[in-house]
Amino acid sequence: MKNVASLVAFLLGIALLSSCGGSGSDGSPPVDNRPVFSLSTNSIAFSARAPGIDVPSQTVTAQVTGSAAGTLYILVNVAGPGVSSVSNISITSNTTGTATINPASSKSLGAGDFMSTITVRACMNDASCNTGELRSSPQTINVSYSIDAFQRAHKLVA
Repeated sequence: MKNVASLVAFLLGIALLSSCGGSGSDGSPPVDNRPVFSLSTNSIAFSARAPGIDVPSQTVTAQVTGSAAGTLYILVNVAGPGVSSVSNISITSNTTGTATINPASSKSLGAGDFMSTITVRACMNDASCNTGELRSSPQTINVSYSIDAFQRAHKLVA
C-alpha cells in the first residue's frame, strides 16, 4: 500500500477574539474555545471506463471557524493506491483553503476497484500536530476509484 505524506504550513494571522477556556464561576464545565476545522466533503469517487482513460482531479475546500492566533499547520496523509497526490494547496481567504485530489493513473492501476484514505489534520503552532489540534481534526476523506475492464463500443445506427 502506498503512503504519501505532505506537510503544508498555512500562515494565518487570525486575531484572537475569544477568551481562554476554563470553568465558569458557577462551576460549569470548561468551554472548548479551539477553532473548528471542516472539509467540504468526506468522500470522493473517481471512475474510468477503461484503463488508460484520463480521469479529472477533484477539489476539496477546508474551512476554519472560530478565533485563533499563531500559525495554522495542515498535515495531509494519503494511503492507498487510488490517489497519486494532493496538490495545488492554496489559501483562498482568511478562513478557507483548497486542495486538488489527483487520482492515480488508470493505466497504471488497471481494471478494478481501488480505495484510498486521505487524513487531514489541522493544528495551531505545531508543525507535527502533536499539540494544538483544532476541534473536528483529523478529518478523513474516503476515496473510491472504479476502473472498468474495457471501453464499451458504441453502435452507430445508420
